[in-house]
Amino acid sequence: MQRIIPGLLALLLIACGGGDDDAEETPVPTPTEDALTAERILEDAVAAADDLETFHFKLTQEDATIPIPPNLDLESAEGDLVLPDRLKAELESDVQGINISVDAIAIGSDTWITNPFTRRWQQLDVDLRDYADLGALLPVILPAIEEPMLVGTTTIDGTEAYQIEGVANSADLQDALPFALPEREVRIELWLGVDDLLPRRVRVIGELISGEGENAVREINLSQINQPVEINPP
Repeated sequence: MQRIIPGLLALLLIACGGGDDDAEETPVPTPTEDALTAERILEDAVAAADDLETFHFKLTQEDATIPIPPNLDLESAEGDLVLPDRLKAELESDVQGINISVDAIAIGSDTWITNPFTRRWQQLDVDLRDYADLGALLPVILPAIEEPMLVGTTTIDGTEAYQIEGVANSADLQDALPFALPEREVRIELWLGVDDLLPRRVRVIGELISGEGENAVREINLSQINQPVEINPP
């Protein structure tokens, strides 16, 4: 016997006169088609992320910074990541109101940066991932998105991408962004390639550090996905 879905069964009962005629009918809310589509896309994107090996990234921020050693407020960064734990990037930071640029290499728990004045490499006794782990950001964000909605499609650097919006609890982002305050609701905007469901852009909007406003924005753009990259100690 064919399975009759609950909604159809209810309609049949009403059509046949079933139920209390005097009872007030209460509509049962159902998810929108867009919400169902967004959830399905995100589920597939989590699986597709396993195929992500390397990418070029550009991190920009508005009314926001990321604290990193040694006593720097990271404003922007651009470089390459080899998952799970190799990074090479140029970092733009603020030190007491002065903008400085340093190069950084992180391999596992080893971190090197260039002295902003001499440009010579020096090793830091820190693990950069304890401050921000961009390699872990995507695997953390994708399953953390709640109430996803498919906004539409757009083109990013010649790639057609789904645009999905939702919210997330900041506590669910702390594995990638340890500085994030707990229990803050932030907005997530995400662009996934239509053909491969790999991220092309991620935007986190909201307060992650005390004093930031709800419109603080952190955005990371991805390109050159799975292209060969070598990252070695300086």
